[in-house]
Amino acid sequence: MIYILEHSLLEHFLTIIKNQPSHTHFKYAWSKISSLVAMLVTKDLQLSETFDDSGEFVGYKFTDQFSIVSIFPTGVRMAQALGDLLPNSIIGYVGHSATTDLFKGGDEGLYILPENLSSRKAIICDAMIKTGQSMRNAISRLQIENVIDIKLVTVFATTNGIENLRAEFPEFPIYVCSLESTEELEKISFLEELLRHYNL
Repeated sequence: MIYILEHSLLEHFLTIIKNQPSHTHFKYAWSKISSLVAMLVTKDLQLSETFDDSGEFVGYKFTDQFSIVSIFPTGVRMAQALGDLLPNSIIGYVGHSATTDLFKGGDEGLYILPENLSSRKAIICDAMIKTGQSMRNAISRLQIENVIDIKLVTVFATTNGIENLRAEFPEFPIYVCSLESTEELEKISFLEELLRHYNL
């Protein structure tokens, strides 16, 4: 299942980062995008009723615990935004070294993951899905850790990248802000430097 995340403020901030922003403007807009995405992705999470020692209803809490996995380095800020929202969440990193060309891919050997992942639901986040390779590697790594409930979250994605993921992992929902053609994504390749500058 694919979910297109929609919000008027998302459109506003996406326009900023697509049009050669300064580092300051990019940092501001990307922070806002990460927070908005975190809120939209978590809005339908299951809640359980809570009661005090006398049995009196006091409110709700999240039913599940979450691990948040950032595709490093581009998913770091989004992972932090999700971690700020979700109580008792833990954050891990899978992906690229700091010297990898993010738009060409490759060099997927970084794994920094917390323990006991199998008892939690996972959210994998990245700035973009171009071919789907980084997400596939992250999913495969989590499956080695016996994680079975995974959501995929990204800002930009190509149709080809989405189709590649759905062909291999049709059971995992994908949340995306903006679907782009490969050509359109190449036009915003300047985001590589901005993402490195902000996330590292």
